Amino acid sequence: MESLYKSLEDLGGNLVSVSEPNKNYVGAGRWITDNEKDLAVRVREDILIHERGSSSGFCWVRLQQVVLISCIFSPNRCDSEFENFLFDLSGEIQRQRTYKIVVAGDFNAHSETI
Repeated sequence: MESLYKSLEDLGGNLVSVSEPNKNYVGAGRWITDNEKDLAVRVREDILIHERGSSSGFCWVRLQQVVLISCIFSPNRCDSEFENFLFDLSGEIQRQRTYKIVVAGDFNAHSETI
């Protein structure tokens, strides 16, 4: 993970989103995770985080006027859990609607659940 973050800095990127990270590594600092730590977002030290939050299956971070919502949904979960996930995700998108929003992540589109 440290080499990933070093690459981010070398390339001049501001943040990185990781699906299925090492849960022991992303538990503190500038890492923002979903409730289960199935995904994580890391923001460079010199970038101001205006707001951040998490839920089951997604986390988000606001940097000035842009909100990144990073998502993950396991293909092993049932349809009702997917519906709940989408409901929560759409609620967060609505809450952040005054900002520019980027939604990214791993929706496991090959899954028959989706």
